[in-house]
Amino acid sequence: MSSFINTRRHFDAIAAGMKLLFRYQDFFIPDNLRKYLPGELLNPGKPDTDRVDELVERLMGLQILSVCNQYCEGSPEKVAADVAEQMAAMGAPGKNPLTLNPVLLVKALDCAMYQIEEEYLTKYRALTEQEKDCLAFFEGFVNHLAGYIVRRSEQYENFTWAIS
Repeated sequence: MSSFINTRRHFDAIAAGMKLLFRYQDFFIPDNLRKYLPGELLNPGKPDTDRVDELVERLMGLQILSVCNQYCEGSPEKVAADVAEQMAAMGAPGKNPLTLNPVLLVKALDCAMYQIEEEYLTKYRALTEQEKDCLAFFEGFVNHLAGYIVRRSEQYENFTWAIS
């Protein structure tokens, strides 16, 4: 694992990309992923995009926790202080985030998820149910989004499919 923590701009771009994606008429979150989302994101139609920031903020916190647990020296209290310092350094979401298309959104999420390892998340404490749900959602979401991209690609549409 790398000791790299993504920047606030990276996480802001993920949130903006997700909000854009949720506006697409042909994109939906399947039930197997919706079960991990907070109730407020489970609106009958499209998810409440105002709550996307909270979900991405939780992902950011998990990445910081994972990296700090692996690379920060000292007691659990020292690591907790390092996590708090990193979260404070991230600051509030930016006002003009880069909005990612679906392909770049997968790449950004892959980069963020790469830094998160359960071994280091649980080094000093158990994960909360919300944290577990966040990880499960994003792990499944990246795979679902990759499939969405492939199914809409020209190569996929033009490929002849037959079993002989």
